[in-house]
Amino acid sequence: MLNKTVAIVGYGAAGKNLHQLFPQAVIYDAPLGLGSKQAVNRCDYAFVAVPTNQQADGSCDTSIVEEVVDWLESDVIVLRSTVAVGTTMRLRAASGKRIVF
Repeated sequence: MLNKTVAIVGYGAAGKNLHQLFPQAVIYDAPLGLGSKQAVNRCDYAFVAVPTNQQADGSCDTSIVEEVVDWLESDVIVLRSTVAVGTTMRLRAASGKRIVF
């Protein structure tokens, strides 16, 4: 990934681990007051590491992931958040963005 810029959205446990791998990454975490969406959207790659809390029926609440994917403009979006099988393909189809898990 020479000369490519990386962003990490979400600075919990997964985001902090990613930051160890990519120490120059742009960090964005709204609840913690870190970074900005504008800075993230200037990056080539964006890792999404936001909470997907368990709902009453046992499924993951992917609403935060979906919200982030909606505003992201990075060339490639990498989901690191826990999501159900098929979520990546659904988000890719709905958004037209390059999303991988």
